[in-house]
Amino acid sequence: MRKRILAGVLALAIMLIAVPIVLGATTAPSNPQIAQLQQQLLDLKKQLVQKYVENGQLTADQGKLAEQRMDDVYKYAEQNGFQPGPGLGGICGGGCGRMGGRGPGAVPQSFNSF
Repeated sequence: MRKRILAGVLALAIMLIAVPIVLGATTAPSNPQIAQLQQQLLDLKKQLVQKYVENGQLTADQGKLAEQRMDDVYKYAEQNGFQPGPGLGGICGGGCGRMGGRGPGAVPQSFNSF
């Protein structure tokens, strides 16, 4: 009897966790104009990073890291239908996430806007 109750509770818990995940994964396709604008923004941001590298304000490695991170953010947004949200600032204002790190290879604080 206890095993059946435990199995039922466990099955219910799995369903309560799995259903929102499945429903959240089915985002509506994005407007093609939004996707085009997002791509233009990404290209402009990469151009800006290249100018910082050319001016010596960033090393080539820092520039490459910044571009890789921008690509990661773009791919994530693309997979999720370019939904609006708080962006990289989030709760910490960009200071405690990946871009706000202080370790080796960290992108300077001025890049938190990307």
